[in-house]
Amino acid sequence: MENSIWIFSTEMFLAESLLKHVREGNLTESSFKKTVWPAIVAELNAKYAAELSKPITALQAKDKEVIVSLLIQVNTKYLEVM
Repeated sequence: MENSIWIFSTEMFLAESLLKHVREGNLTESSFKKTVWPAIVAELNAKYAAELSKPITALQAKDKEVIVSLLIQVNTKYLEVM
């Protein structure tokens, strides 16, 4: 099965959505609550349906979360140095 192609706006949406859920207390000690991923993916696919070649799955979003999380950590550390 071919993956959907991520675009900058979908990556930003994912990062903003994850941060929103963290602020709302939807992050447990080890992961997000079960309701988070279906909600994020449904909203993302609805919002970017015209730009996406295929809908993004929850598994693809979770894989992308690792990359987005690393970018957030790097940017946060960079901003602390400045």
